Amino acid sequence: MNTPPNLITSLTRRPADPYRFRGVLTAGEAKHHIMPWRELEKIGIEILKDKKNKAANVNRIFDAINDSAKASIHLGRSSSINFVANLLADNPRADDVEVWLGLIAWLPGNIVVGPLQHSNDPLIKRSPRQRGNNWGDKFDEEAFELLQKADIKYRPRCKAILDLKNRSLPLDWKAKLLAQLGKGSYAKVGSDWRRLGLKHSMPQKRR
Repeated sequence: MNTPPNLITSLTRRPADPYRFRGVLTAGEAKHHIMPWRELEKIGIEILKDKKNKAANVNRIFDAINDSAKASIHLGRSSSINFVANLLADNPRADDVEVWLGLIAWLPGNIVVGPLQHSNDPLIKRSPRQRGNNWGDKFDEEAFELLQKADIKYRPRCKAILDLKNRSLPLDWKAKLLAQLGKGSYAKVGSDWRRLGLKHSMPQKRR
């Protein structure tokens, strides 16, 4: 199947974070992806290319995003109503695709808020001969370990993240796992990354 023109270059850089939460980050903190954002973005592209099941999977994920997160989303020129409809077109607009990939790459359930000095989007070391931007390719084991040691309420997202590491899963199942991560909110550890406990941080709605 040919890739739509506006998806060809979607993996050359990290998509912008479309979630506009207030009061999430304090001085010295940053958002850290557990599952590599590149891997999540690839699934988002697969979903748009799958004409047969695209509508079901796009709606499943968008509907699952929790209310606080959905209220903060910046959809560019689209409203929440026609955004999904635009995505379901045969050749969706480039800006709608960009927002969609951002929603997938920055799903709140895959984010841990921690200290700025922790390596964000870990790098897989490759041969000097291999070119390109490799940031965002590596699973963040340290952030995941912190999440596992946190409250029991984080167990569903931990399982979803681990299941997503299995690249051979059917696309529909991957979409269900992304929906699970959409239901979550940020987990926050504060400025000391060495602590093994996490404090639940519920994003505030944008005013």
